[in-house]
Amino acid sequence: MDRSLSDRLLQLAEPEYREFTQRLIPDGKPLLGVRMGSIRSIAKELAKSNRWNPQTLGDPTEDQYHEEKLVRFLALAYATIEEEERLVLLERMLDHLDNWALCDSLSSTLKETAKYPTIYRDFIRRHLHDKRPYACRFAIVLILNHFMTPNWIEDNLALLEQVKRDHYYIRMAVAWAIATAFTVSPSVVLTWFGTTTMDIETLRMAGQKIRDSKRVSPEDKKRTTALLQSRK
Repeated sequence: MDRSLSDRLLQLAEPEYREFTQRLIPDGKPLLGVRMGSIRSIAKELAKSNRWNPQTLGDPTEDQYHEEKLVRFLALAYATIEEEERLVLLERMLDHLDNWALCDSLSSTLKETAKYPTIYRDFIRRHLHDKRPYACRFAIVLILNHFMTPNWIEDNLALLEQVKRDHYYIRMAVAWAIATAFTVSPSVVLTWFGTTTMDIETLRMAGQKIRDSKRVSPEDKKRTTALLQSRK
């Protein structure tokens, strides 16, 4: 990353916060311990710059810290560019997604996604089978963050059912997405539980998230438990 930006991040680093967040984000580059508010401020500042483009941030392979990567991705998410161009640039950067926090922060910052369902759902379909685990997780989290409305639930479940990966952070994202779908259309998900070919371990993870949710009624939690127990 550009040296001036790296130095700025180093000045914002908090050792105690680094120790805390490093335990939560075990994969990827080492952390400096910069809080998300500061990272977002820097990324927005970069995105608003008339000189901004991906090249101004330097070679992504030279990033030494998680926060450098995060600034890079968030600046792209905040940039005022055509959505088609943003997706082209995202495709080029997927190799550099190396932990769940990058995936989730990037996805939640792409605020225009739901306005462009055709191009984003094509992107999602391409990467649900991506061999790069965090590119796959990113596709799942895009579904979760931007397409969890009643008109998309059945198609979402069909897409999630296609994910066949024995990777903890992929399975957790799928479970999280199923549980979120349940809060939107419980009857659809309950019916799907009875017919899906998804592996039982991921379904159990989803069931636990449903039972933990404050947005699900006690009756629906009981139905979920009974359905999943019958799948043993």
